[in-house]
Amino acid sequence: MKTTIIHVIALASAVTACQEVTTDNFKNPPPGVPDTCTQIASLPGCDNGSISYGCTSDRPDDVGGDGGDSQQLACSAGSPGPNGTTQYCCAPFSTYYTECAIDTTIAGCGATSIGFACGATAPSDADPTIACSASLGDGKYCCNTAALSPSCAIDPGVAACTGIEVGYGCVDGASPSDGDPSLACTPVGGGDYCCLPFAQATDTCVEDPGVCAGGAFGFTCAPGQSPDALDPVLACAPGTLGGTVCCTLK
Repeated sequence: MKTTIIHVIALASAVTACQEVTTDNFKNPPPGVPDTCTQIASLPGCDNGSISYGCTSDRPDDVGGDGGDSQQLACSAGSPGPNGTTQYCCAPFSTYYTECAIDTTIAGCGATSIGFACGATAPSDADPTIACSASLGDGKYCCNTAALSPSCAIDPGVAACTGIEVGYGCVDGASPSDGDPSLACTPVGGGDYCCLPFAQATDTCVEDPGVCAGGAFGFTCAPGQSPDALDPVLACAPGTLGGTVCCTLK
């Protein structure tokens, strides 16, 4: 009997050790995902306890009729992955207790960002590691879980940011998108930045914030590529330097 009790205690301790407690107080990894989804290496910008998945069908947060929230996940709209899979960035998040539903219809809320439709509680109020735009109306938000340089912090008070843009404040010349190809950012003065979801890639477009003025998002693009062809919420025009493009939200 004593040996059995010791084994049970050891098993319980091992299960507990496999769980990571995040600031949202939900278990990470979550209780389970559909069999068609597999955890993969972290996607760019899928940080702060978020988990990346590749799925052949369904979504990682597709829980069917099982209580509506048993996975405790909120996932991005999804982007094409290898071998016909769809890749998702998923944050440990209870849509049931926060009264926030996943919204994959928010225009421009792509890359590894996550769209929400909420009631009285904003996603960033429920989990301060989530960076969100101001409300887009009807309680809709575009949010991300990108890790920041220690010199930057989320700042919802940056008045220059509109639409799906998220505000940040930085010091020491840092930018929220330093080393993070899931965001494109533009400086708006005083160390403040507005950033939007954009999957940067060298064979398409990468951000180049020094080539545009007036708060426009700057990019350097490969021949034949333009940011507005990749993300239709952008309105773009050629920059003053060859291969550069300046964009604003429509």
